[in-house]
Amino acid sequence: MAKRTLPSPITGKPVEATLVEIKEISEKPTVISLADGAVLRLKLDVIEVARFENERDPEGNPIYNVRSGNILAVLEAPESLRKKTR
Repeated sequence: MAKRTLPSPITGKPVEATLVEIKEISEKPTVISLADGAVLRLKLDVIEVARFENERDPEGNPIYNVRSGNILAVLEAPESLRKKTR
């Protein structure tokens, strides 16, 4: 597996991390309704996952760094929030 140096989430110092292959299980979007009446669909697009070497959380689990992007779509918006574009 490839290695990468990333800032530690514990100390902030550069530490070695191992890139871990992504084997996708599911990729479901989240749909949320907001108090202002809008409905949004959000999806997390995972680009890369790295596991920090020799670093663990308080329960002893490995710590991961996830590089991702968010995809957002407005499914519904009340007329009061809309603005004419032309």
